[in-house]
Amino acid sequence: MENLVSKHAEKIRFGLVGFLNTFCDFVILNVLAVVFGVPIILANTVSTGLCMAMSFGLNKKWTFRAAGKNYAREAALFLVFTIIGMWVIGNGIIALLVPLMPAEWAEVWRVSLPKLVSVAASLSWNFVTYKYIVFKKSSHD
Repeated sequence: MENLVSKHAEKIRFGLVGFLNTFCDFVILNVLAVVFGVPIILANTVSTGLCMAMSFGLNKKWTFRAAGKNYAREAALFLVFTIIGMWVIGNGIIALLVPLMPAEWAEVWRVSLPKLVSVAASLSWNFVTYKYIVFKKSSHD
């Protein structure tokens, strides 16, 4: 069992960071969209944007244990790939699904279920781009 955990430790750490970020993201999204009535795409853009800095730091230092000193390069790549994952892929899925949610459902479900699908879709994108591009281990590390 211990060997299995150590073999997949990076994926487990990524999942834990993702869970923490997703929890914060859902809370901010629902406060903005449900409580304050901010349009969902704007609320999602704000909520994901606020969680990006925390995600960068945790993924760099803890998940991928990247030792690279080129923070500007990593931050720029992280930002580009996270924006694609969260704002292009995520907002695209939300924009497609929100109109399909039953009108009689509580607003929190009409906001949260499309968001959950968008999170699932961007999860693989983020892991692969972070691991193999953003925090790629180099021979110089």
